[in-house]
Amino acid sequence: MKTTIVCLFTAITIMLWGCSTKKSNPKSTNKDFERATYFHYYKKYDSAFLMYTQYVTKADDSLKKGQAYRYMGDIQWAVGDLNGAEESAINVIKILNESDTAQRKELVYAYNLLGNVREDMKQYDDAVAIYNKGIYYSI
Repeated sequence: MKTTIVCLFTAITIMLWGCSTKKSNPKSTNKDFERATYFHYYKKYDSAFLMYTQYVTKADDSLKKGQAYRYMGDIQWAVGDLNGAEESAINVIKILNESDTAQRKELVYAYNLLGNVREDMKQYDDAVAIYNKGIYYSI
C-alpha cells in the first residue's frame, strides 16, 4: 500500500512538472539582451556591443530597444567613441515616445548621455540645453 502511494505521488509529480515546464521561445532576442547585459556588467564591451546590436536589429519592444541603444551609447562613451555615443543617444530619443510615462525615464538617461557626450566634445552650450531637456522629462 505504501509503495503504491509513493508510486502514485511520483507519477503525479512528474506529470505536473512536465505540464509546468515552459516551452522554449524560438526568438532569441531576449537572450541577446540578457547576454549583452551580462557582458556589459563584466566590462566585456566588445561582446556586449555585439549582442546589443543583434538585439536592436530584431527587437519589437521600443522601450527595451531604446535601453539597448542607450547601453550601446554608454559603451561607446566609455571607450571614447563620442560620435558613436552621440548617434546611439539620438537613436534612443527617436525611438521612444515622450508621452509614454514608462519611457520617460529612459529618455532622461538618453538626454543625460547626450549631454555628457556634448560636454566632452567641448560643446558646452549644447550640453546645457540637452541637460535641461533631460530635467524636463524627469519631472
